[in-house]
Amino acid sequence: MLLLDEPTTGLDPALRLTFYEILDELRRDGATVLISSHALDELEGRAEQVLIMNRGILVADGTLAELRALAGLPIRLTLKLADPAARPAWLPNDAVVAHDRCEIGVADHAGKMRLLRQAARDPAVADIGVAEPTLDELYAHFLRQQERAA
Repeated sequence: MLLLDEPTTGLDPALRLTFYEILDELRRDGATVLISSHALDELEGRAEQVLIMNRGILVADGTLAELRALAGLPIRLTLKLADPAARPAWLPNDAVVAHDRCEIGVADHAGKMRLLRQAARDPAVADIGVAEPTLDELYAHFLRQQERAA
């Protein structure tokens, strides 16, 4: 078992990648790795289980997918429009359109898939980006939720 506190502080990007490759190898060999870090973007996609702590109190616990579902934060779709003057009729009223970009917040995966299907069929859409809530956003959400409850 490895317990690591802020293990990548001061490492350049190449060394950070090498460090995580070594950890992956150790995990494959059966090691349990616990990492405490504020560099949440590094851990996203690497952590099997996430514990969010605030002042020594467990605030949230689960896989990244479970925490995203629990938080209920919107999934963000970004559409690049082929013609900035043409707003597709199927866009929700709360979609934010600025020049050739359109930002849409979607509450759940079913809504995301519905909008992705519409966007993929529409020749007015030149590109599609999807952004799930990040670990940083989840951390901030659960801390605010805990502080409001206190």
